[in-house]
Amino acid sequence: MSISRIVALVVILLFATGPVSSSSSVNEPFEKDVPVLQFPVISDVHICGQPRTIEGVRICEAETDWKFLEALEDIERFAPGYKAIVIAGDFTNQGLDEQYERFMDLLFTGTNPGAEKILAIGNHEFFENKHWKRPMLTNQMLVKRFTTKTGMENVYYDRWIEGYHFITLGSESMFRGNPNTPFISDAQYEWLEQTLSDNATTCKPIFVFLHQPIKHTVYGTEGNYPDFEGTRLKKILSKYPQTILFSGHSHYDLNHPKTVYQKGFTMVNTSSISYVMDKKGRKKHLSQGILVEVYKDRLEIKAREFSNSSWIRAYSIPLKKNLNEKTHH
Repeated sequence: MSISRIVALVVILLFATGPVSSSSSVNEPFEKDVPVLQFPVISDVHICGQPRTIEGVRICEAETDWKFLEALEDIERFAPGYKAIVIAGDFTNQGLDEQYERFMDLLFTGTNPGAEKILAIGNHEFFENKHWKRPMLTNQMLVKRFTTKTGMENVYYDRWIEGYHFITLGSESMFRGNPNTPFISDAQYEWLEQTLSDNATTCKPIFVFLHQPIKHTVYGTEGNYPDFEGTRLKKILSKYPQTILFSGHSHYDLNHPKTVYQKGFTMVNTSSISYVMDKKGRKKHLSQGILVEVYKDRLEIKAREFSNSSWIRAYSIPLKKNLNEKTHH
């Protein structure tokens, strides 16, 4: 695989304030020691089937099936031993039954059968009600469709994988004012606070997934980004600085230093499988995602371009040593 484009970004302190700064390019391979945990995080697949119009609405611009499979095949080549795969929302384009079914078929066709599948609901999973008048189709029914079609127990849930805590958050309905904004209930926030405390230890990262990024954090949330203020979420996650929050939604390019952003805790942009946006808001026919590798002393976050099987950037975050703290189950 080509690694000439890799940029190593070394974080001196684990949870520094502000955007992570870039260091010089490197041409050496990634570290040769074996990670204790490895998993990809991708987002915004936007499966829609054949491009066509339904009741006057164009349901997609192009076929996305092949880009999804291309990404899954590339992941299998460079990380065949991954223990989980995370899709951080918008895996369908309008949340239609047929789109869910096609997505799940492709997911199980192209992934490691033994890998845990972790899916976060996105704003597009609610878009049947945005694009078509469906008076009888409620938000509760769309959430039920998500759980039924994907097998996830709720829009928020947690898993333990190889002793590491994975926490998935998600919108419980679509806001009328801004259909891109997640609705996170008091019950979900209270659940999050309780779940974060479960066997938490500062020497192990806690992985959290939410489709929408928080305003004024990772690349793509600058300026007038309106979709998620995230004040309450930031306050909760800042109590656990070992948290790594992964988000998609913006489609913004991973070739930017603010792909990883740190303020109180770490936030990571995962870009998009279907298409990528540049800083001028232009669509690029690229397909990108993240590989996470956990080592005993550090966390490696590696940005990948799937369309040409190349690495974009790499970020290294030192982990605190375990000073006889209580270990995970």
